[in-house]
Amino acid sequence: MKTLDAALQALGKKIVGDRVKVKVDPEDILSDALAVYKSTSFDPTCPLMIQYRLQPAIDTGGVLRQFYSDVFREF
Repeated sequence: MKTLDAALQALGKKIVGDRVKVKVDPEDILSDALAVYKSTSFDPTCPLMIQYRLQPAIDTGGVLRQFYSDVFREF
């Protein structure tokens, strides 16, 4: 059985594609997130670069973490 750390490292090595820029509305984040992952063009090997609408920020990792925190909170 793999540990969580080992599983995450293995998944991290598979993400090698170009970054995909995704704009999300913080007022409707769950719908926007589901639309990204359900899209036929979604490629799980490409990392996401999240941009919140009307909020200037550069995604160096913190915005992506905030995006997932917000999405899981909505679930």
